[in-house]
Amino acid sequence: KHTASTIGLLTSGFLISAVVSTIIGVLMGINQRVYEWFNPIVAFFMPIPSFTLIFVFILWLGLGAKTVILTIIVGSSFPVLYSAAAGVRSCDQKMIWAAQTVGCSRMQVFFKVLLPSAMGYIITGNKLALGRAWRAVIAAEIFASTEYGLGFMIQDASSFLDTRAMFAAIITVGVTGLILENLAFRFIERATLERWGMTGQKTF
Repeated sequence: KHTASTIGLLTSGFLISAVVSTIIGVLMGINQRVYEWFNPIVAFFMPIPSFTLIFVFILWLGLGAKTVILTIIVGSSFPVLYSAAAGVRSCDQKMIWAAQTVGCSRMQVFFKVLLPSAMGYIITGNKLALGRAWRAVIAAEIFASTEYGLGFMIQDASSFLDTRAMFAAIITVGVTGLILENLAFRFIERATLERWGMTGQKTF
């Protein structure tokens, strides 16, 4: 029950963060005005540890799932924003000109050139974000959960000096995080980067 609760909250918060942050990051890469508007905001919040905001969210939303999900969203958004923007901005301008020369529309240029070029950055940003989201959900559950969750289990076990339960929860956090990362991104990498021939071992 504790593991299922944590994974459910993580999935809700991370999916919202991944979708919204990727869209905003791509817009930052395409449009200079959007980049100039969002970049100072991202630069300000990026160094702030997400767990320091938990108490602010508790004041706003109280204890419970809403606070945990909001902590996940804030804690995992910024790597995706930076990576998506960097991926789009790093696309070779000559590739865009070549696509336009053969008559590609703006949408075709985006889906055939910009998005594949940035996909490696986007996946890397989401991998980093998942790690931050996993840490955020555990920290938020320690302070804000009232019934279930691995973070709640750690806090509850420490209150009763139950060392075995506390270490069982900590080990479960590590193993579950490893499994989630491999399951979540292996399929995506196969369907995108490997299919497009954009990944593989490099030798020198």
